[in-house]
Amino acid sequence: QYKRPKLDWGAFYDSFQKEVEEEGDQDEETPDLFGGKRYVEDAQGEQSIAYEQDQTLHFQYKKKYILTSVKSGLMLIDQRQAHIRILFDQFLSQIQNRKGVSQRILFPEVVDFSPSEASMMPYIMEDLEAVGFDLGDLGGGSYSINGIPSEVSHIDATLLVKSMLSRSIETGSDVKDEIQESLAFSMAESAAINYGRELSEEEMEKIVNQLFSSSQQKYTPSGKAIITMISDDVLDKMFR
Repeated sequence: QYKRPKLDWGAFYDSFQKEVEEEGDQDEETPDLFGGKRYVEDAQGEQSIAYEQDQTLHFQYKKKYILTSVKSGLMLIDQRQAHIRILFDQFLSQIQNRKGVSQRILFPEVVDFSPSEASMMPYIMEDLEAVGFDLGDLGGGSYSINGIPSEVSHIDATLLVKSMLSRSIETGSDVKDEIQESLAFSMAESAAINYGRELSEEEMEKIVNQLFSSSQQKYTPSGKAIITMISDDVLDKMFR
């Protein structure tokens, strides 16, 4: 006659519970692809974000926006506006600290200015040199461009110098700080990445980390928004 074997249910449960706990431990060790962020509040109580570079992933949308997850929802970053802010801070620091790096031009270019433009050149020459330009006064309102900042080597140097001079004249100010900011902004707009450029994960990571190192991460120098947020609550309502 068949007899049902006796089972040690206590030992069976203990073994099962151990497996569950081990799986739970493994889940806890699984890296959070969008994690690695620390949140701090500034003096106004607004939340800013510090990224840990080795854990955060970013995604590009329409070759225009960088998407990343944050504690309160989904963050969208305008890649060009973000780059303008980053370069503006960089160029302004170079001008103020006289630390620009110049790249020599194999065949120097000549730029001609009108009398009104030429009269403004002495006021900005020092700052142009500080950011990396090497200009020679040829007389008669003409200047030779012998070197340019290494960061803008892919840009038409003649057009850039004229644009920077025009913006300085438009400010209508003889205040040194305003002239320096005008020059830095002109260079940043000219050198910043354009929409339609595909970015690698490394490039997006660099932009995001440099942006959040800025004290003015939300807006460009001209006041355009760089960041927008879609909260978790809004996202949840979209799927109800």
